Amino acid sequence: MLFGAKMTIPLVLVVDDNRRVLRSLEPPLRRRGFAPITYFCAEEAHASIREMARAPQAALIDVWLDRGNSGFDLAKSLLSHFSQTIPILMMTGYPVEQIQVRQEFEKSDLQVKQKPIDCSVLDTFLREATIASLRLSPGLSCAVGAIAGEYKLSPQQTRVLSHLAAGSKRSTLASDLGISINTLKCQIKQLLAKSCLSSTEDILAMLLRNIEEYKSSPASRQEADVPATDAGF
Repeated sequence: MLFGAKMTIPLVLVVDDNRRVLRSLEPPLRRRGFAPITYFCAEEAHASIREMARAPQAALIDVWLDRGNSGFDLAKSLLSHFSQTIPILMMTGYPVEQIQVRQEFEKSDLQVKQKPIDCSVLDTFLREATIASLRLSPGLSCAVGAIAGEYKLSPQQTRVLSHLAAGSKRSTLASDLGISINTLKCQIKQLLAKSCLSSTEDILAMLLRNIEEYKSSPASRQEADVPATDAGF
């Protein structure tokens, strides 16, 4: 069964000193299955990060915030607090080529895009962020198994689900499964019908919500309490 009657919704941190930008981003984020946490003031955002119990799946941060505060400082605070990779989209009203990304972010999952943020840009960013989070999650196999059991997926449909969660391209997925692209399309369509969803993005979002719930479940806490053992040393 899926963990919990109400699965935990993944968070997205949004910080911008333009309230119109905040209002414009909230609806598309909610439609895509995320819970936006929005802040207009940089100081409030910094304080909120220090109080956050769980990491957001992604963040959208304005390069220049109120009172001369830097969005890069906020991004650094976010990454330092959670000590993990969090995809960050830095937003700017200036041409992207005029924005110099600090050297400390060169190896992080950070990108800069010009405002207004196009829907296709947002979709791509959220999809990549979701897949990155799924890949790093120790609860992914449990989430796949829970969804497969809940919706009575066939073994082949479960394999398709696992590959989708790994971010495999359809051509690669078809090749790995030894089937044609058309057959794969039919299997994805059947998978969507069984799970009452309309797109692969919906599938990824459901997996992510299930994993967030798994993280707070007793099973996850028990795994975290199990001490590591030496393997033959």
